[in-house]
Amino acid sequence: MAENKIGNSKLAIENKLSRSFDWHNATQFLGALNDNVFQGLMIFFLIGTLGTDRKADINAMAAIIFVVPFLLFTPFAGSLADWFSKRQIIVMAKAVELGVMVAGCVIFYFNFTVGIYAALFLMCTQSAFFGPCKYGIIPELVHKDQISRANSFMEGMTYLAIVIGAALGPVLAKGTGRNFEVAGLFCIAFAAAGLFTSTRIEKTKPIGEKSKISVFFIRDVWATLRRVRHDRDMILAVFASAYFMLIGGFAKINLIPYGMETCGYSDIDSGFLFVIAALGIGAGSYLAGRLSGRNVELGIVPLGAVGMAVTAICLGAVSPVADGAVCTFRSDPRWGVFTLVFLMGISCGLFIVPIHSFIQLRAPEKIRGRVLAASSFLGWIGVFLAALLVKFVCGTLGVDSRWMFLTLGILTLVLAVVTVWRLPDFLVRLILVLLTRTIYRIRTRGEENVPTEGPALIVSNHVSWADAVVLMATQQRRIRFVMDREISQNRWVGWVFRLGQIIPISATDPPKKIVAALREARQAMDDGYLVCIFAEGTLTRTGLLNKFRGGFERIVKGTDYPIIPTYIGGLWGSILSHYHGKLLGALPRKLPYPVGVHFGEPMAADSDSQRIREAIEELSVDFYDAKKPKRLSLGETFIKSARKHWAKPCLSDTMGKRLSFGKSLIASAALADKLRIRTVGQQNVGIFLPSSVGGALANLAMALLNKTAVNLSYVASVEDRACMIETARIRTVLTSRTFLEKLNLDRKTLPGAIFIEDIVSSVTPTQKRQALLRALFMPRAKLAHR
Repeated sequence: MAENKIGNSKLAIENKLSRSFDWHNATQFLGALNDNVFQGLMIFFLIGTLGTDRKADINAMAAIIFVVPFLLFTPFAGSLADWFSKRQIIVMAKAVELGVMVAGCVIFYFNFTVGIYAALFLMCTQSAFFGPCKYGIIPELVHKDQISRANSFMEGMTYLAIVIGAALGPVLAKGTGRNFEVAGLFCIAFAAAGLFTSTRIEKTKPIGEKSKISVFFIRDVWATLRRVRHDRDMILAVFASAYFMLIGGFAKINLIPYGMETCGYSDIDSGFLFVIAALGIGAGSYLAGRLSGRNVELGIVPLGAVGMAVTAICLGAVSPVADGAVCTFRSDPRWGVFTLVFLMGISCGLFIVPIHSFIQLRAPEKIRGRVLAASSFLGWIGVFLAALLVKFVCGTLGVDSRWMFLTLGILTLVLAVVTVWRLPDFLVRLILVLLTRTIYRIRTRGEENVPTEGPALIVSNHVSWADAVVLMATQQRRIRFVMDREISQNRWVGWVFRLGQIIPISATDPPKKIVAALREARQAMDDGYLVCIFAEGTLTRTGLLNKFRGGFERIVKGTDYPIIPTYIGGLWGSILSHYHGKLLGALPRKLPYPVGVHFGEPMAADSDSQRIREAIEELSVDFYDAKKPKRLSLGETFIKSARKHWAKPCLSDTMGKRLSFGKSLIASAALADKLRIRTVGQQNVGIFLPSSVGGALANLAMALLNKTAVNLSYVASVEDRACMIETARIRTVLTSRTFLEKLNLDRKTLPGAIFIEDIVSSVTPTQKRQALLRALFMPRAKLAHR
């Protein structure tokens, strides 16, 4: 147990994100917070100056000015991120941010409308240079298997900053009585704090390649996309990221008019709707990180897309308040609207975290900054189009903001259909994993032994029909299973396994077909997949490991691909195993059903089947050892059974003695109380009694004392018995005078001999009553001396 605790602690330390990443996350948190506070103050300042009737125009104009710097400078910023140290660029951007915030406070003081737009432009310019470094530096600060988790924390903290910033803007505006120059001092403080945290990030080296930058930045973006056009999945991820930016920009612009028109809120109260959305995005981002684990789980993307579409359509269908009605966020909360906005945020978080993680992992290291910049550039075009759309449709044509959400929902529904069509296997896999984790409580050990990238062959025992989905649920990586052809042809579940691209094989196949299946498994590993094979070839009928069938070694022959021995424990006894004689032969005993999966250390590709089988057997020992601390002791198990079957028969012998479970517990408790004093400081106690009720009670008494009963053989010689006593370090032996007389043995041959007749005769009526009360009412662990 001590070794397990040390191993778990070491693994937790290894999985912890670096301190430098924490400082980087704090830096971007403060930057996002400042952006949203300043933009909120600016919008409220302009609405108060120009009038509430121009709210849609002001929001759209602010959004356009917010976007333009990202369009102009993002491609150039991406090239700089490849040329220079990303940490150095981050520090410089934070220094510029501090200067812009000081200038913003001065502009607020002089009530200079045009100047506030200029300050917003400068603020967004420094953010444009910060953007490619924000995500591009993550792979330089964390390990590859931590990228998804780092992105989930990054997105979560970003939207937490947006939540606080969106809420803090209205609070500062109200709290200072619309004294915006005083409220702006908070922006200066946030910028100063961001500059400090940026200096704590560890120094990084330039790792990209230098290339010429065109004045026509669109040409640079096009050139970058052309360089990665062969990777169709990444191109789709880049455009999916851009669409998310369009949705996010549209929602942020449209929510304030939506709150004012549909809910009857003021402009400041309507700003809190985006707080709810940002809370949802943060929650969705965290959930996406948890689901992704060490890898990128693309199956989440279709779920997020469907969620965004449905919630947007529902928001468009909400009935508005009566004309002229004035409501407040607190006095008249629209819980249905709040729920939809929050769920839309969760869907956005589920959608974008896998997309961002995938782009960072898949982009070539030397042009990662430019790929991220190109993705960001397309995203800001989406935000720009959203701003123009809201300004034209809502501001010029006067269309209700509800119809805008309805239109967005229908467009997103098309995207959802496309993602489900493009990623059906990922989606089905995710649903299977979630369902499996609901039905089974899976505890995994040695997960770090499975590589996060590159090929490996998993060789596992075969216990039940659920083995494949249980193994699938332990890994975020896709696994190609070599499985029985009969399962793949099953009309109920076969389509699921075919969608997962299983490699069918059968013992009845002709040799050519078997060789073809093994070659397909080898090709899958050459393509970088994890491949799993159940080397027994069939389900176990006894719960024990069957003999391995030969041939699977050919899959990795002549390669350096690792073999991962794996043991699935706990499924023997489930309804999908042969424990009950046939599959589905009984009802489930408990839900969720406890299962353990142990991955062994990687073995060389030239390991033979016998060595691999031995490794799996050793993992089975580890599985049962891990269960011991949580299992009841022998004494506790007997107490539980005796109390449940109190009056039922328990013990009998050839001498005519019969005891019920209740009487057996009382007798063993009384005997244990007498033996406890005589065996202080002794773990092993010898028992030299015949197979009888007395002998059984002696063993039960030792179990209640949590001691080891060493039953000495009466057919062994005196010398052999003396050797047993010495080996077990026994100082006390419980025996019987009558038994020794029948065997014609001297008590001196048994060191520390005590007689059961003497102990039984010394038990008083009071002690019997006390034993009865303990047997009935004493806590099980205490009665069993745990």
